[in-house]
Amino acid sequence: MPRVRTLAIAVILTLLGAACSGDPTPAGTDADPTTTAANASTPTSIDADPTTTVAIASTPADPEACPDPAEAAAPSGPAVALEEVADDPVVEAAVYPHPDYEGNPWSHWGLGTVLPDGRFLSAIGDHLGPDGNSYLYEYDPASGELTLVTDVLSVVDHESGSWGYGKVHGRIVADDCGIAHLVTYWGTRRGLTYGGTYEGDLLLRWD
Repeated sequence: MPRVRTLAIAVILTLLGAACSGDPTPAGTDADPTTTAANASTPTSIDADPTTTVAIASTPADPEACPDPAEAAAPSGPAVALEEVADDPVVEAAVYPHPDYEGNPWSHWGLGTVLPDGRFLSAIGDHLGPDGNSYLYEYDPASGELTLVTDVLSVVDHESGSWGYGKVHGRIVADDCGIAHLVTYWGTRRGLTYGGTYEGDLLLRWD
């Protein structure tokens, strides 16, 4: 692209059930709705034009139109069990099992979400610019484990050395089908060359 596209996108996440029925790709995207990725994640990229508005869903969900949860891949990344650190009231905690490389720093910038079945999704990022990456985690109260379920660079077409997606810098929102929607953000602007390798950020969907 001839110039840097900033993420001044008005993303309207009115996440009701229409995102679950018919064509699952939000309007204004260029992703193939049949594309699937590891851990049942479906990347959906948008052209980050500052005037772009993305609207998702407008009517209540038809439960019959939701994906079958049994078809989703189980989380397979590193996992840690939460440990009790206080008992009145009970408080449990764990350190995110992030990859073994140095972040700049590792950080958490957005809000997670509780899915209809009680699982909690959250994200951390390495805060890097070139090759920056963000990671999505699932906490399952049934098992008491926090598990890495996927990362952004593994589900998108990324050229090594180009600007990455070092943060999920906003709220993760789930629709009535339990499908989560999240938006990436550059990890840092340090060294960013306008008109260079940063072309905008991504709207992702994870089921």
